[in-house]
Amino acid sequence: YHITPYKYILSKKLDLAAELLKNTDITISDLSSQLGFCDSHYFSNFFKQRSGISPLQYRKSTRAHIINEVTERR
Repeated sequence: YHITPYKYILSKKLDLAAELLKNTDITISDLSSQLGFCDSHYFSNFFKQRSGISPLQYRKSTRAHIINEVTERR
């Protein structure tokens, strides 16, 4: 398995965070609480370290991408 249980849980939290940022309007603060992070600053740093961009930047970029796809289909 080459991954510790802790790292596995963190990777799943990151996956879920990405989905929630993309598909909901939950605030970053509420999202971090729901995922079990002690505060939103820790969550934001964790997310940025793993993905390369902040949660807010991720949300904006994924939403912009979705909007572009919809308008191109018209």
